[in-house]
Amino acid sequence: MAKKDRRQVKEFFQALFEGTTGHIEIRTIRDAKEVKQYFYHATEIDRLVTLITDDKQSHFKDTNVYFGVCPRKEKQGKEKDVGEVKCLWVDIDCKTREERKQMLKKVKEFKLSPSIIVSSGHGLHCYWLLNRPYPINSDKDKLNAKGCVKGLALVLGGDSVFDLSRVLRVPGTKNVKDPDNPLPVEILEFSPIRRYKLDDFREFKAEVDNVTTNVDITLDKIPDKFWRILEENKKLKATWKGKRNDFKDTSRSGYDMSLANLLMPYNFSDSEIAAILRTSESGKGEDAKRQYLMLTIAKARKQWEKIKNKSTKSTKTREDSSENKPKTKSKEVTWTLIPGLIHLVTEDNTVKYLLKEENRLHIEERFVLNDVVSRPKQDLPIKVLGPDILGEPMDMDWSELLDEVISFTKNYLEMPYESDYLILALWIFHTYLIEKSNTTPLLYFYGVKETGKSRAGEILAELAFMCERLTSPTEATMFRGADYFKTSLIIDEIELWGPKGNQEVARLIKSRYKRGLKVPRVNLNKKGENQIEYFDVFGSLAICTTESIPDTIESRCITFLMQKNARVQVEELIDEEWAKKLRRRLTIFRANYLDKDLPTTEQVARRRLNEIMMPLYQILMLIAPKRKDEFKAAVGEIKKTKEEEEGLSLEAEIVERILEYKQEIKENVFLTTEIAKRLNTERSEREKLSNKFVSFRIKRLGFQKIRLGSGKRGFRIKPGLLKKLALQFSIDFDIY
Repeated sequence: MAKKDRRQVKEFFQALFEGTTGHIEIRTIRDAKEVKQYFYHATEIDRLVTLITDDKQSHFKDTNVYFGVCPRKEKQGKEKDVGEVKCLWVDIDCKTREERKQMLKKVKEFKLSPSIIVSSGHGLHCYWLLNRPYPINSDKDKLNAKGCVKGLALVLGGDSVFDLSRVLRVPGTKNVKDPDNPLPVEILEFSPIRRYKLDDFREFKAEVDNVTTNVDITLDKIPDKFWRILEENKKLKATWKGKRNDFKDTSRSGYDMSLANLLMPYNFSDSEIAAILRTSESGKGEDAKRQYLMLTIAKARKQWEKIKNKSTKSTKTREDSSENKPKTKSKEVTWTLIPGLIHLVTEDNTVKYLLKEENRLHIEERFVLNDVVSRPKQDLPIKVLGPDILGEPMDMDWSELLDEVISFTKNYLEMPYESDYLILALWIFHTYLIEKSNTTPLLYFYGVKETGKSRAGEILAELAFMCERLTSPTEATMFRGADYFKTSLIIDEIELWGPKGNQEVARLIKSRYKRGLKVPRVNLNKKGENQIEYFDVFGSLAICTTESIPDTIESRCITFLMQKNARVQVEELIDEEWAKKLRRRLTIFRANYLDKDLPTTEQVARRRLNEIMMPLYQILMLIAPKRKDEFKAAVGEIKKTKEEEEGLSLEAEIVERILEYKQEIKENVFLTTEIAKRLNTERSEREKLSNKFVSFRIKRLGFQKIRLGSGKRGFRIKPGLLKKLALQFSIDFDIY
């Protein structure tokens, strides 16, 4: 394959998968008999492209090569393994060149032009890239994404299969459905900067049955027992032959659906049912695509489960040892974060799930999914609710609740600035909808002893969602707890900086502020690739310490420099009943908005500060938009403080010394030793900086390293860069 074509394939995968932490599924079908799956981490795009575009790679040669459009959380190809959607798509079949030409024109003239159009050999694959990944955290999220895909297919005349586990052909490969006439799969249009919000497709969204495709099929033969059953079951035979007169939907897909329903009681496997459907005289037969078959079988299984459950409820349960029927025992597991979890409730000394259905809360002791019975962990060190949560009204004035959270915080905590109370209250609200954000601000309470740092941790632990307090946490407790339970975390009295600092915990904390920054760990109980496990450490975090923290962590923080209390009243015991009441009401807030999108807002700051403050701003605009100016003023003060701190940094000092040197020597080059000497003038022997360390920091600022005429190494001064750095660090450039 030509270098240009390899580059196009690489850019295609980068547009769809770059930045995700999931896996790319590659599926091959050779000679319509052999199906194989391969999985590559999203960071392995270069390797994947090399394998696909190398003609010497036997497992991708002379075969149909597909990829999973949505990244997989695990190395599985089912819909339940999809964690996020990065694009929408449509698969359009075209039987003739003229039909393809007309369809291409229709697609290009569509009001939302696709970002990418691929010729699949016998049709078109269209992709609409999203401006940010759409997380799949619930059935509602799944149906929302699938509804948009289905709507696009209906509008553009595409295939009606819209399962999130969908696979489409890989550009740069061949469509060898007809081995004697292989057709190229090639990119016709590529505009990766053309991106959309999911809401842009709302007008086209179609209703989707809540069917999870938990089936997988391979090409199998029809089992012998089917032919006997076919002769015995007249209704089944009439459906097979296409001679039913008792139902309205006589389309090919209607016959396939009816046939799949009739096959359910006979315990055929998914692959066997697929084989039967593909040879049926009444349905789509060989034209039935794999995704279509999977969805049809999934719908039939769901309907069959309803029939069985209804039958079970209407029949009295009894033991009959005389009946020789096999009994299956459901597997029981501990699983706390089930889909749609609102919170945890303690009832009858047992921790149970709090769930929502049709705007009503209800408590369940267990959760059943695919014959697996789940119960929550019983000894989590967090504040859980009581059954009295069911008595809370579902409608509240959220602005008033914000005021009450601020009042509670003020009552027991003295903060340096009045605006700090609003920031803390919004952070507490934010923890209840952490699933809706891709970033979260870390809170850093810093000061000498007895200045209210630990008190701040106590207050947050009382009100934040599923909040856990740790002192001196280990690396394992942090990454496993974050991955399994997604608790809000308060860390008290930890040292992260210096020779005694916990560097592993510091690295984990640095990754906690942004979704998708997973941390790898080795599991020695597993073999091969499975030894490397990836843990999601994203979550709310507050650090309360007398120690300084690394700059890389502090840049992700809202910092509170705590002072000794002036009001003795804040040291009173916390009113537990007041705290419980607020936790209940904050939980009602979560129940109301967990299945809704946060409002889209303008930027509230720049770069990293905007990234960490945006989730709080979205919460504010959701519950108390009238306080917008107050919040923006608080962000302005944080920005000013960060700029002042940045101006006192070593980098700022280096820039100042370079400016001094340039003014005195009047040259545009300098030796590292000259700058290091100036930096060390007022430093003690213990604090002196090495030439190597100074050189590294100068290079990081953007200065170009050169070799001088003397043979020594130094740096070249670019006036434009120097002026830019002076402005960044608030250094008066003109006096130099």
